[in-house]
Amino acid sequence: MDAARAASDNDLALADACASELREGFAEYNARFRAITQRAQRHFESADHRAGLADTVARMELYEVCIAATRRRLERLLDTRLHERPLWRLIRDRFEAAIADLLDQELNKTFYNTLTRRFFRTRGVAADIEFVALDIEPTDRITHPVARHSYAVFGDLVRTCARVLEDYPFAIPYADRGRCATHIAQALRERLADWGSDPVRSIELLDTVFFRERRAYLVGRLFGVDHLAPLVIALVNDEGRIRADAVLCAREHVAQVFGFARSYFHADLPTVGDAVVFCAPCCRTSPSTNSTPCLVVPSKARPNVTAIFSVISPRTPRRVSCTPTANAAWSCSCSPCPRIRWCSS
Repeated sequence: MDAARAASDNDLALADACASELREGFAEYNARFRAITQRAQRHFESADHRAGLADTVARMELYEVCIAATRRRLERLLDTRLHERPLWRLIRDRFEAAIADLLDQELNKTFYNTLTRRFFRTRGVAADIEFVALDIEPTDRITHPVARHSYAVFGDLVRTCARVLEDYPFAIPYADRGRCATHIAQALRERLADWGSDPVRSIELLDTVFFRERRAYLVGRLFGVDHLAPLVIALVNDEGRIRADAVLCAREHVAQVFGFARSYFHADLPTVGDAVVFCAPCCRTSPSTNSTPCLVVPSKARPNVTAIFSVISPRTPRRVSCTPTANAAWSCSCSPCPRIRWCSS
């Protein structure tokens, strides 16, 4: 009896040590991922596109680097017991308890699953040692709203758009903040003409700016009297000056920019779930479209510091194809293209 109890205590201590390594392994990955993500704004402001591309590649490779490091530590801890399934069931339970206080614990669980699937070369589902929870909604634990900017329009859309741009400063100035605001407001009136003569009553935008390739994106939603729509304002660094480049407020255009086919955004979101809750209502469409609001963390559980918002539909929309032109600018070739029309005056 004493020998059995001692063996049980030893297994519990070993499982706790492994659970600690797993939690620390994902935390290290998360911190390194966030450090890369936080450099995106500096690359955008300095127009250092090569550094931005290098960071994108480094961030995509980071998961494998951290998985490999955690794997080596677990192999040293478990030694000859590495493939004991009863022990891994205990490790899973202790790890679940160790991350119970985390809001985005599903990402930690996916990190764990990646390791068990490699240790056991799992095909399909190994429910005895993996986390399997198809009936759980990760956003159920959201208790606080995501950080955002809110604006009441009061009939002056241009002034509201100017306030929006004032609330998102960069290290370089806007080319002409007033002109940008005017064009944004004009684009919204044109694209929301079926909402009435005074279409927008309020605007909400995530506090976090999204960066990808050569653009920065303000992401949020629009409210009319009886309407709700997504809002994405694309900003571009035009020779050291920030300019509004495009306004997206149609779900199909948002799907093109934030769909699965595009590269990952750099967005320093503290957690993902609350951002999903924020954006989901304006991404819902009628049941006939079978569209589902979706927030995708990059493959293999990229952590809670980045997100891609997309509207996924069986009717795949035309892709936004961004290709380098002769003058090293990036052109948007989707049709119809929801970009701002600039004139010389």
